[in-house]
Amino acid sequence: MTRRVAILGMGGHGRECLFIARSMIAAGADIQVVGFYDDGPSDDDLARVAALGYPHLGTFPDLLVQRDLEVCLGVGAPSVRWRLDQLLLEAGLAGAVLVHPDSTVGDDVALSEGCVIFPGARLTTNIQLGRHTHLHPNVTVGHDTVMGDYVSINPSASVSGGCTVGRGAFVGAGSLVLQGLTLGESCVVGGAACVVRDVAPGALVKGVPAR
Repeated sequence: MTRRVAILGMGGHGRECLFIARSMIAAGADIQVVGFYDDGPSDDDLARVAALGYPHLGTFPDLLVQRDLEVCLGVGAPSVRWRLDQLLLEAGLAGAVLVHPDSTVGDDVALSEGCVIFPGARLTTNIQLGRHTHLHPNVTVGHDTVMGDYVSINPSASVSGGCTVGRGAFVGAGSLVLQGLTLGESCVVGGAACVVRDVAPGALVKGVPAR
């Protein structure tokens, strides 16, 4: 049965999710993107989505009353995905798992509902990703790593093996998390940082080494 997918968010992140879905379809996946939902799209984003051939179907409340749809949260901020997913769960709407064909996902990697894997991402073995976790282009995740819900790992960041990444954590572009470390819930790792020790929940760290 064809999976019908709606994307919430018409900005750049949502359109990148559309790119992943279209790449999956081109590779033979049986999915259909029905369009976008967004509470307040800009004129530019409306024009960009229309140029791609997809409609603006309505607002988030309009989405919540739909059925037989999977939802991709095309939103970059972990805290926003976290909040929106609570409403999706109450409405009984499942999260769409999108995996770009130009990524590597090991046979024993567990992807929860709503995970989005961008092109060039590499996930090796015995990795668990929580709900609506987004791994951006060229991210690498090492063996035996566990990520909570709503995590964002931005482009070209590397999370080494045996790490634990808490719910809602954000890892900036080009950063490195060394093996066996724990990133606490809702922490932020700045771009191009090198994390050499555990990061406390809610903390912001940056630099080399990250402090």
